[in-house]
Amino acid sequence: MKKHQLLLGSLVILSIVTVHLTSVSAQGPKTQLAMLLDGSSSIMSDDFTIMLTGLADAIENPDCVPQDGSVELTVIQFGSYTRTEVPPTMIDATNASSIAATVRGITKMGGTTPMSGAIALATAEITGSPNFGTAAKQVINLSTDGAPNSKSDTEMARNDAIAAGIDEIDVEAVGYFPAVEWLRDRIVHPQPGTIHGPGYAHWPPTAPGWVRLVEDFDAYAATICGKFGVILQPSAIPEASTLILLGSAASGLAGYIGLQLRARRRK
Repeated sequence: MKKHQLLLGSLVILSIVTVHLTSVSAQGPKTQLAMLLDGSSSIMSDDFTIMLTGLADAIENPDCVPQDGSVELTVIQFGSYTRTEVPPTMIDATNASSIAATVRGITKMGGTTPMSGAIALATAEITGSPNFGTAAKQVINLSTDGAPNSKSDTEMARNDAIAAGIDEIDVEAVGYFPAVEWLRDRIVHPQPGTIHGPGYAHWPPTAPGWVRLVEDFDAYAATICGKFGVILQPSAIPEASTLILLGSAASGLAGYIGLQLRARRRK
């Protein structure tokens, strides 16, 4: 009887763990992600459209971006000024298509490259969201094809973002990019940063705080789904308490099976 009770208890614990893992997103987003899109004059209109289309397609694809409320997405464009295109919004199956449509409809503003303003606005949007106090991770991802208006201002905005509670800053650099090592050493977070792409380390990175080099915007759009996987996958890892519970259940079940095998050998 005790053996059957142990087996039943282990199965119940495993069931509880499964329910916990599948329903954790119902408690609110696990990741707050701000996408910063360069809309400056150096980017051709066709390339900007390719960038928007790639992002929108990924948002609509649940294999790229979860549609279960576990991700809060903000989209910001920077160029002549900085503008929030999609305010902090939890993505689910009911709104993914409308968010994607909004992204496809973004109008390119032109102008210069005020990265510092974009990072500051992203920080304000993330920390001002009601989910800031409960989400497990806050991430800024910046996509650009050139150097900022001011490197010093961008570094200050980056430091302010980290001080405010931003956990991760990553960059996608498109095309020929002379400032890539500055992005790695002074902008991405946490440090030490890494560079991935032609002439540098292979993709994917093994830790947050990376610069990814892609040759053009077609490559950007083609690989954006994989980028989301790198950013969002860590948020799906069970919490430590859950892993302990799962380990206890597995140990109990393994112990019971071992007892049965030993008992059979003695017969």
